[in-house]
Amino acid sequence: MSLPRPRPGLVIRYSFLSSHEARAGATEGRKERPVSVVAAARVVSSGEVRAFVSPIPHEPPNDPATSLEIPSRVAWKLGLDAGRHWLRLDETNAFTWPGFDLRPLIAQ
Repeated sequence: MSLPRPRPGLVIRYSFLSSHEARAGATEGRKERPVSVVAAARVVSSGEVRAFVSPIPHEPPNDPATSLEIPSRVAWKLGLDAGRHWLRLDETNAFTWPGFDLRPLIAQ
C-alpha cells in the first residue's frame, strides 16, 4: 500500500509527542492520535520531505485562541470518531515523511 503525499489538511494517525510530555523527559508520544498535516517541505540538501503536524484532541483547549474547533460534519468526513474535536495551533511535531510514528487508520 502506498502512502499519500503529505499535504496541508491531510489527517493521519501519529504517535504525537506533546510539549508537556517532552518537558517531562519523554522522547516518544504516549498516545496515538489523529493529527493534521499543517505543512510539508522538501529539504533541498537531502531531498527528504519534512512534515509538520498538529494534534486533533477531544479535550477542549484551556485557551480558545490556541485551537480551532472542527465542525462535526467536517470531523465525520475526515473519519474522526463522534464527539468534539479541536485542531491545536500551539503544538506541532516535525518528522521526515514517512516516519516510524505513523500508524494505520482504524476502520470505524
